[in-house]
Amino acid sequence: MRLQCRLWLPFVALLTAGCSPDTEFEPDRVPDRLGAWLPEPSATILRVTESSLRVPTFAIVVDSGAWRQIWTEAWAGAAATPGLPFEDFVLTSVLVVGLGDRVGTGYSVSIDSVVTYTGGQVLFATETRPEHTCPGSAGSTAPVHMVRVPNHPPPMDYRLGVVRGRCPL
Repeated sequence: MRLQCRLWLPFVALLTAGCSPDTEFEPDRVPDRLGAWLPEPSATILRVTESSLRVPTFAIVVDSGAWRQIWTEAWAGAAATPGLPFEDFVLTSVLVVGLGDRVGTGYSVSIDSVVTYTGGQVLFATETRPEHTCPGSAGSTAPVHMVRVPNHPPPMDYRLGVVRGRCPL
């Protein structure tokens, strides 16, 4: 029995040495992140590559008046305007990201997440652009993505990342 204890002593000493107060760990790269919300596919209200939101748009819609206004702006001049979807602004809000005018086709936008930090919230979205090698196309697009979020998020910042996608058909 005494032999077994002697074999364990060096092992225990190594373990405790690794846990000393002098031990340095790599710092957390985002120490103030508290959580993240990722939209379910069912949270998407509208995701189109062509809208009438011709200027870059970021909005948090929290009432029916603002909702009617942004929906009307998104479809202004369209031959067929979809009816205004019902939203219960007591329980939800709508986040809107529009890229504004883009020359050519192959552009889209996607709301990816809302991350909560100790200093506030940040919406992360991704703009997909066609490859540089894609042939040019006439016209313009104005991609927009609208998602339903629970509750009413406070004012937040947003960040737009860019990726390259396939050439449009």
